[in-house]
Amino acid sequence: MIEAMMMAAGSKNNVPDTPGTPWEGGYFVRRMLDTDLTTEYALVVSTKADGGPGSTMTWQNAMDFAAGMTAGGYTDWKLPDLDEMRILYREFKPTTQANNINFGATDRVAPPLGNYTSGDPSQTSLAEFQGGGGEAFVATNYWTATEYSSSGAWYVVFNNGYETNYSKAYSYYVRAVRRVYF
Repeated sequence: MIEAMMMAAGSKNNVPDTPGTPWEGGYFVRRMLDTDLTTEYALVVSTKADGGPGSTMTWQNAMDFAAGMTAGGYTDWKLPDLDEMRILYREFKPTTQANNINFGATDRVAPPLGNYTSGDPSQTSLAEFQGGGGEAFVATNYWTATEYSSSGAWYVVFNNGYETNYSKAYSYYVRAVRRVYF
């Protein structure tokens, strides 16, 4: 039922169906559900030039960087939460490496998704997002906005989907997202 609502809402609000479609200041990723599991939105990832500073930074600097961005005429960018980062990995995985099968589950999409399998997700078919492409995620650690504690936050590794938490003082990569509610 939720999946049908999301599809119907997307079609009548001009939300793209295809990940990687240029849209709303970046690229469409996927329709998602907010943490209340009823409010729908479209997840948009920034272009690499605007929302991926090209270097690593501490968690607080990553949060500040994303929140301070203006890209594509929009100022509501943020660091993705853990579930959003899982979806970014699923849609834009840059490598052909096997996935860590202990991670990836989320109920923030319809239908809910279980953990990755060794081969799913596979490398994205979008050449620009494959390793070495102009929009590709680096096959390493990316911060999420999801905190583990006052001194730690979660990150996702973009070569195999592994996720864990670590000290906010460490430097990892960043890619900003925004939510387009409908």
